[in-house]
Amino acid sequence: MNKDNNNRDLKLVVLDKIIHFILMGVIISVFTLYANNVITKKERIKDRKLAVSKISVFIFERKERANLLISSFDRKADIAEIRHRKQLYDNAYVRWNTHNLENKLFFHEILNNKDYQIFTRYFNKFLVTKIFRPLDTCLTRAYDAAIAKKNPLLIIDKCKSNGGTKSARIFIKQGAFCGEVMIEQFYKLSNYEKDIRKIERDKILSKIKKACSFSN
Repeated sequence: MNKDNNNRDLKLVVLDKIIHFILMGVIISVFTLYANNVITKKERIKDRKLAVSKISVFIFERKERANLLISSFDRKADIAEIRHRKQLYDNAYVRWNTHNLENKLFFHEILNNKDYQIFTRYFNKFLVTKIFRPLDTCLTRAYDAAIAKKNPLLIIDKCKSNGGTKSARIFIKQGAFCGEVMIEQFYKLSNYEKDIRKIERDKILSKIKKACSFSN
């Protein structure tokens, strides 16, 4: 009888240890899975923020290169300097367009399809179409005038803009402000896992629109 009781007790002890090990294994597996998901999410956020910083470099490189070129026009610098600074500006322009697909992929990475279409439309409408495109045209025309030994400032101060005229300096100032607000909002977006609450989306879009809408 005692022998049977001892065997039963031994089996219970063994069973208890087996259950203990199984539970520990499950707990460790769940914790490991959770930890890996947290790490993966942090890595994705880190990568998206890195992508935002790259876009900011492209925006502000064009701004600074444009300022330097206009500075050469203002100082009536020699043609060699003007050629050099125009080449640097063109290089920044090429880098922007070369990485355009990469930038679009970045937007697609952090946004669902609907939001991707909305935000890329805002990016192209305000920053590209309304600011950088007419600025590029104006700087090129001013450069051509300088090479032809004409006054480039007559063009710089009256760039074509939506049927009117605007100084290239204003374009640059507006581009910097619009770009800064966009980057700040895109940085916030990088914390989301694609699905943005409507109230948050509308708030971000409102800030971009307010910062980047210029009457002329």
